[in-house]
Amino acid sequence: MEANNQYQPTSPLFSRKGEVVESEWFSTDTVLPAMEFELQFLEEMRLISDDVSLVLGIGVEFGTSGFDATPVGVKYAGCGKVVKVV
Repeated sequence: MEANNQYQPTSPLFSRKGEVVESEWFSTDTVLPAMEFELQFLEEMRLISDDVSLVLGIGVEFGTSGFDATPVGVKYAGCGKVVKVV
């Protein structure tokens, strides 16, 4: 087999899986209570072998008020953090 210098996952079931969870927009002038989001995994994904790593990350999008006061995301403004690697 010829090497192609590309990433080859050991388990295609976990390769580049992602889930996006969005909340409503909130003002930065308000103190908010904690939020909780629940991630959903397929049943066959619950048993993880030693050759699989999972990375949990979060991102926050920033916005501004549009012409009709509807929030509009600001391009290249936001932040993210890798929370845990297992």
